[in-house]
Amino acid sequence: MSPKSPTQFTAIREKSRAKILKAAVELFSKYGYLEVSVSRIAEKAGVAKGLLYNYFHSKEAVLKAIVDLMMSDMQVFMESVAGEERPKVKIERMIRLSFRMFREKAAFYKNIMSIITQSGVPSKIKKPLNDFLAEAVAELEETFRLEGVENPRIEALKLGAILDGVAWHYLFVFGESYPLDNMENELVKRYTGTVK
Repeated sequence: MSPKSPTQFTAIREKSRAKILKAAVELFSKYGYLEVSVSRIAEKAGVAKGLLYNYFHSKEAVLKAIVDLMMSDMQVFMESVAGEERPKVKIERMIRLSFRMFREKAAFYKNIMSIITQSGVPSKIKKPLNDFLAEAVAELEETFRLEGVENPRIEALKLGAILDGVAWHYLFVFGESYPLDNMENELVKRYTGTVK
């Protein structure tokens, strides 16, 4: 048997890391962050506890990596709208991208939302997410200001709250019976005057 190449070694490491994170997301969302031990995460992931510590120095580090995955998705989201200068187009793109994330990553976001709202989650883990959301509201506020909206801050907060409510209803209350397409089109129509 020949030794593994650096590419193969990296692939094995990433696969193990992903198994650990997947197991942690499932356990944290089901039992709560405070109730889940590193041993339990390792067992669920099918890896030795020592191997888990090769990737993450603590349970908090595992949680931080989960939040980092979410932040990575959200950063891609913000970058995809950052260059758009036409306010209505930017607002539509932000709405449609939000709905796309609800659809494409429903299971992940359902779990991460249930984790991040737990009282035992350290505030330093939540801070990057809170900072990102404040940045997104500020970007939306500036977009509404350019569009000539009378109170752009309130409008930005209102749209954010609506999107949060849609996510909550779709992911936690109604599931697949929720009229996601209709809600998306209704919001685009309300905020841009157009619908596709």
